Amino acid sequence: GHARGMARVTVPVKRVNRFEVTTYNTLTVVAGDVLDGMRMPNDGSTLLYIDNGSGLDQTIDIYIVETVDFYPVPTATIAIPAASTVNLIGPFPTGIYGNVLEFDVSSTLMDFGGFSLL
Repeated sequence: GHARGMARVTVPVKRVNRFEVTTYNTLTVVAGDVLDGMRMPNDGSTLLYIDNGSGLDQTIDIYIVETVDFYPVPTATIAIPAASTVNLIGPFPTGIYGNVLEFDVSSTLMDFGGFSLL
């Protein structure tokens, strides 16, 4: 990602197994940080949970660490529809996104959490 004033806010990741019944209300979430951005530990089997409670369409911009012919790749912009409470995206291959997924958010009224199946 790019330089910011402070450190990115870390999204907590809940480890689950394939046979575990996991409800979203057991997930620890953090609010989006528009100023400093977000980061999430990524093991290649991590899913990002997004709750958009803002009432408006929002976006997140995910940084891609892999380069193409030594040139940086633009961020991947993901649209998060208004009033959509359960959104899961991922997983994020570590060779493309790195061991830490970094992303910027358009609203503090979005909550983020993570699931890992490893």
